[in-house]
Amino acid sequence: MKRPVVTTSIGCEGLAVSHGESALVADEPLAFARQVIDLLHDDELRKKLTRAGYDLVREQYDWSVVHRRVEEAYEEIRKRAFLQRIGRAHRGCRESQMAEHSS
Repeated sequence: MKRPVVTTSIGCEGLAVSHGESALVADEPLAFARQVIDLLHDDELRKKLTRAGYDLVREQYDWSVVHRRVEEAYEEIRKRAFLQRIGRAHRGCRESQMAEHSS
């Protein structure tokens, strides 16, 4: 659903929304109403926000993108855990060798 968006700063918190680029952001009731009226009267602004907002959602929040990011995060965690296990095992071997040589 391609629609231009007017939101509050809380409504777009945590999203990569840029005021005037991908959405209009206003926190006060009069400012919010003004943004809606401006949007209703400005065809170019409506088209720009619709296009940019849709692109933003498709590029950053589409399930395929989110899935890839989650998979990458899991892979990074897996690699770090593996390297930590190797490090602990290596330290354990060194400590055993040092204990044998000091006996």
